[in-house]
Amino acid sequence: MNKKKNNKGFSLIELIIAIAILIILTGLLAPQFMKYIEKSREAKDVQAMDTVYSAVQGALSDETAYNDFIKAHLTVSDSFTTTLTDALNDGQFGKELGDLLGTNTVELNSKKAGGGVVCIVFKYTEGTAAEKDEDGKVTTPATYGGFAITVYCGKADNGHDPITGLETVGTPLSITAP
Repeated sequence: MNKKKNNKGFSLIELIIAIAILIILTGLLAPQFMKYIEKSREAKDVQAMDTVYSAVQGALSDETAYNDFIKAHLTVSDSFTTTLTDALNDGQFGKELGDLLGTNTVELNSKKAGGGVVCIVFKYTEGTAAEKDEDGKVTTPATYGGFAITVYCGKADNGHDPITGLETVGTPLSITAP
């Protein structure tokens, strides 16, 4: 039987070619992976803002926190803008909000958030009774009062100017600095 005694594995050129192919494939696929990672960060940021939105609604369902918040910040057809950090330090409402969130910070990590902070806009409207004419026919239907809430990503330096890119959560309101 003839056995080759010089068969010792891959040649150096074959290994260099295999490594070059792997480097080229990595260079082509890395940007795609980075896009997926950034999309997941954006989705996580929107989910965090949705969690804040739900917690704000829950905090306002507590009667004591609701009354405390209304008296401190809002009048009829008024709006109030605050950062999450400031809201967490806001009396009974802040305590209730912190209990529901279970944390004192919510970080936004996507590039679109740009190091921004979570901001909340509250708009309060008072309800009105239905108006009727002399015959008892309703001319203007009753309106229901309550809160319209928007949670968005604001600039870290002043906390109120919105950063565009990430979608807002809640009722679409015009977002203006106080």
